[in-house]
Amino acid sequence: MTSILKAKVALMMAIPLVLIIALQFYFQAKMELQAKLSTGRDIHSLLKTTEQAVIAWSKRVKTDVFLASDDASVRQYTLELIKADKNEEQQQLLTAQNKLKDIFSNAIKHREYIGFSIISP
Repeated sequence: MTSILKAKVALMMAIPLVLIIALQFYFQAKMELQAKLSTGRDIHSLLKTTEQAVIAWSKRVKTDVFLASDDASVRQYTLELIKADKNEEQQQLLTAQNKLKDIFSNAIKHREYIGFSIISP
């Protein structure tokens, strides 16, 4: 009789313990899922914000390039740079570079550009 009583007492103590452990695993899994969903939403939001910032930046840069290429003096100094022989016409090369630096100095200063490059065939 005492052994049956001990088994019942042990079973009565084990049931709440098992229930508590099961609830712990359930709530832990639920919290992990909520954390994953929240992190996913945050990353998606950050991605969309970054995408919009890159699109705005690229539009601004394209506008700057088109405005600069529309300026006759920029085209003139660019042609001088392209035509100048780097070894023979050093002074003409430096003059054209300095004039372009002066023209772009405001954009470099206010748009936080590092400088400019001229790419030609």
